[in-house]
Amino acid sequence: LHLPHLPFSLCPSSPVPCLSLPLSPVKRKGQSGIVSCLAFSPCQPLYACGSYSRSVGLYSREDGEPLALLLGHLGGVTHLRFSPDGLRLYTGGRKDPEIRCWDLREPGRVLFSVCRTVGTNQRIYFDLDPSGRFLLSGDTEGVVSVWDTAAPPSGDQQPVLQPLLQYQAHRDCSNGLSVHPSMPLLALSCGQRQFSELSDSEGEGEGSLMMSPLPPREENALTLWWAGPRAGEGEGEGEGESRREIESV
Repeated sequence: LHLPHLPFSLCPSSPVPCLSLPLSPVKRKGQSGIVSCLAFSPCQPLYACGSYSRSVGLYSREDGEPLALLLGHLGGVTHLRFSPDGLRLYTGGRKDPEIRCWDLREPGRVLFSVCRTVGTNQRIYFDLDPSGRFLLSGDTEGVVSVWDTAAPPSGDQQPVLQPLLQYQAHRDCSNGLSVHPSMPLLALSCGQRQFSELSDSEGEGEGSLMMSPLPPREENALTLWWAGPRAGEGEGEGEGESRREIESV
């Protein structure tokens, strides 16, 4: 499968430098709730914990000392992702349409947020390309969105970044997403628990009920998508002569 009309390549170019980052301490508070996700900073001696209490805690890797508590999500936090330079932290939750981008140079400040459809308690993953510029996520409707984090967001009080690209990847929920660390490949998984519905049966006795079939959108699959230039493009070759596509798994 090939990403439709992709205006960029997920091929990594140059490595992203890691910068020294002094964290500003905030008033320390305990983090409650079930810790559902964990991420380590690639550059700083700290890690982040996301909780079903809708909070994100930053902790010292050396001794576990709390450094900051980030609040504001509408649902329990289910996924975390540091940027390659360690300056930003992306967080998302269940039944919460927002992915928030936190500025770790000023803990508590949200640089911008992006919106996706998350209508269930299922964990919906997101990922960054190797450069850290492009943010990708699926949603409960099977749509994959791509945002350019270098683009200016709209709005002053609550900056929101608009998607650069959206496409229908699956009929069912696109819950898993991972970008290959060195190749322009995107792995997507889809599927969710489906429940049959009770309905009145026709031609049967009064009060008879029957189970309706599962909806046609049910899809449980893993697919790979080529997210880079096709071989032969721009070299004067005929359409499809050197096209490389990744078959769905």
